[in-house]
Amino acid sequence: LTYETYGDCLIATFAGTVDGREAETFQEEVTESSERAQHVLLDLSDAREISDEGYRMILRLYHWASTRGGRVALI
Repeated sequence: LTYETYGDCLIATFAGTVDGREAETFQEEVTESSERAQHVLLDLSDAREISDEGYRMILRLYHWASTRGGRVALI
């Protein structure tokens, strides 16, 4: 799981398996370090498996972006 902020967009790239432990850590890091971000771009093209907690994290990122007036895009 990697991420970077580009302008007002948070770009998150997922590779391999996204499980509950990784999802929780990632969610905390993102919300604390991405103050400028409004939109979220999730690149799931290299994700082999996403657990239920991984899907919940995606939903939380959607809510996080929507409270900022942003949008979420999935690749």
